Amino acid sequence: MIDGHGDQVTLKEFINTLFKASNDRMDAYWLAHNAEHERLSEQLERDTKNLSYRLEGMNELRAQVQQERGNFATRDMLDARTSSIQERIEEVSRRLSDSERLRANLDGRFTMLGFALFGASVILNIAVSIITNLFLKR
Repeated sequence: MIDGHGDQVTLKEFINTLFKASNDRMDAYWLAHNAEHERLSEQLERDTKNLSYRLEGMNELRAQVQQERGNFATRDMLDARTSSIQERIEEVSRRLSDSERLRANLDGRFTMLGFALFGASVILNIAVSIITNLFLKR
């Protein structure tokens, strides 16, 4: 057999050359394959550490929320507290309304009393004037 350079090669050498080239390609393939596995393994390790760090932060946050949950008032507690405040507001509002109504009533009564006293003083002045005119004319 003659190779590409014009040299004569035996079949055994030719087959050995083919096997060597195939073995070299396979070795290169496996080296690249193993390097890719190493790279992926390192990336998986980094990602696992990062995920563990993030999960640790989330667990701390959950623990803090659970701890603070005890400090929050429940809906029932707030409803009980606000209902008593609401009752007090309604009582104060009712009392204010009653006092305003009483004041308006008293204002009306004193106005009428003022008119009555004014009318009485006018009638008294007229009566005194008539009586004095009757006694003084005599």
